[in-house]
This record gives sequence, C-alpha cells and structure tokens, in this order.
Amino acid sequence: MDIFGEAYILFTQAALAFDSAVYHGAYLLCRATLETGFYSFLTRKWQKDRVISETPRTLDGEIRTVFFAELAEAIRKTGILSNDQVRAVARIQEHGNFIAHFAHRQERQIRISAMKAVRLVQQLSAKGSSKSEMAAAFKRVSLESMFWMDSAKVLQDLRDTTSILETLIDAAYSKIVS
Repeated sequence: MDIFGEAYILFTQAALAFDSAVYHGAYLLCRATLETGFYSFLTRKWQKDRVISETPRTLDGEIRTVFFAELAEAIRKTGILSNDQVRAVARIQEHGNFIAHFAHRQERQIRISAMKAVRLVQQLSAKGSSKSEMAAAFKRVSLESMFWMDSAKVLQDLRDTTSILETLIDAAYSKIVS
C-alpha cells in the first residue's frame, strides 16, 4: 500500500486532461494532486508493513476538514520544498481556484484587466506612444490575465506538480529508511 495512491491517480488524470487539451481540467487536477499529496504526507506514515493514518480532529474529537492553505503552510514549514516549489504551489493553487470558482473570478479578472488597460492607455498616451505601441501593450496586459490559460501555463503547472510530488515522496520514503 502506498500513502500517495490517490495523488498518483489525480496526477495521471491531470496529464490525460492536458493530453486531451482539457486545460481547465488539468489545472483543477494539479491543484487536487497537491492537496491530496500534502494531506497524505502530513497525516499518513508507513509503519513496518502497514500505513498509519492520523486523521485531523477537532478538540472534541470530531474529524475536521483541513483546507489547502493550511496543508500548504504545514508543508512549507517542513522545509522540504525549495523556494521555487513554494512559489509554484501558490501559483497552482491560484490556477485551480480560478477554474473552480470561474464565474466569480472571471468577473473580478475582467475588472482588474480593464483597470490595468485604462492605466496603460493613459500612461502611453501621456508619452505620445503610437496606436500600434498601445495595441501591443494592451495585448500583453490581456495575455497576463487568467483568461489565457494556455498549454504552456498548464504544462508548467504539471511539471511543477511532478517536482513537488517527487519531493514529498522522497521525503516520506526517507523517513522509513532512516
């Protein structure tokens, strides 16, 4: 039995979603892979020939829900992730959350992008920039928005998810070897 079984399954599904150009699904599944991997690393351990699970509980003994932010912070505090991996965790969470709460986030992103575009046009107009320079700058602002969740961005999330999951697995196995 492997403590990361569910995380492996979710990551496989993320890769399949990517291969099928279902990028929004791949974003969600990368986030789910990390959340599951973090939970598994923090609450399960091998002991001889079995896995011991320490389910988080409230003070009165009830099973409690542990959310992504708490799991990510607990993993960060272990010191097993590099600074780049810690930043990747935040980005992958943001991408997954954007898709999970698409309608609300889309509306917010439209307002943010519009404000950036207005400021940009004002700045470029004040400098006397040409219309083609303004159009190029506006295109850059548009591409920075979360609306442009393309194959390159999701591929980076998949690569970083792989790296982070490998780090968790290495750290978990090193506990049973030592």
